[in-house]
Amino acid sequence: MSISAKQLTKLAVLAAAVAGLMTVGAGRAQAATVVCGQVITQDTKVSNDLLDCPADGLVIGAANIKLDLGGHLIDGDDLSGGGSDDGVDNTGGFDNVEIKHGLIQQFDQGVNLLGASGNDIHQLEVLLNRSGIALVTGSDNNTVERNVVHENERVGGILADGTTGNTISRNTVYLNGSPGIGSVGIGVFNSTNAEVGNNDVFDNAMSGIWLVNADASLVKGNQVQTSGFDGIQSFSGSTGNLFVGNDTSNNGWNGIEVGDPGNTITRNQADDNFNLGIFAAAGNTDGGGNKASGNGDPAQCVGVVCS
Repeated sequence: MSISAKQLTKLAVLAAAVAGLMTVGAGRAQAATVVCGQVITQDTKVSNDLLDCPADGLVIGAANIKLDLGGHLIDGDDLSGGGSDDGVDNTGGFDNVEIKHGLIQQFDQGVNLLGASGNDIHQLEVLLNRSGIALVTGSDNNTVERNVVHENERVGGILADGTTGNTISRNTVYLNGSPGIGSVGIGVFNSTNAEVGNNDVFDNAMSGIWLVNADASLVKGNQVQTSGFDGIQSFSGSTGNLFVGNDTSNNGWNGIEVGDPGNTITRNQADDNFNLGIFAAAGNTDGGGNKASGNGDPAQCVGVVCS
């Protein structure tokens, strides 16, 4: 069948229009109805809630994309199975992904990154999961910022394990974990060069902020209150860390406990904790300016001078 000149012109116009739409779509998130378990491979703005997902909520399937939940809820079925379902799953290790603006609940991990670097996780409310936001093994140089993470039932709120260079800042983290199982508000484990700054951390079952074998990290300007155990705790080979400008009060044991040498503690406030305001093991540096009052132990501080 021959094609007339007029038909060729129409086809050329149609092809140009399609190409134009594809070019626009590549640069902006497209509103989309999603389903449980859907793999996201392009910029997407979610336009619906997901309820009772039996496995993962949404799965990241490409690097350099943006996932905007559009204020919607990503909801799992329950926590009784003991599996490894994620609200947003980036265990494929895709880099430079933005995940933002929605509610995630009732998964094993609310957001889970494995080997994924340069991600930006912000403006989420993450609740009623086993753990809230997890950055694990090789998930480096990510930013977790301005999220509300609460009532995650066992492990804790925001966790980094086996990573380097992550920033966890300006989050509100409360009522996470179960007593007696080592759960925390914010945990940095087996990691280096983390920054944990300006977070509001309160009413968590064990420690508010916990460093375990974590080196060369900055813990700065956090408000840590009413933890079940220490407000801020650092031990098990954690060295080269700077604790500066934190305010820890009304915690179940010490306001700040630094159990290994080689760290610096400066300009922290630690009041009305059950035991000491600040305990620093021998071999740490007293950077000065620490203050403590109203703590249960009349010494107020050990290993640093507190006014």
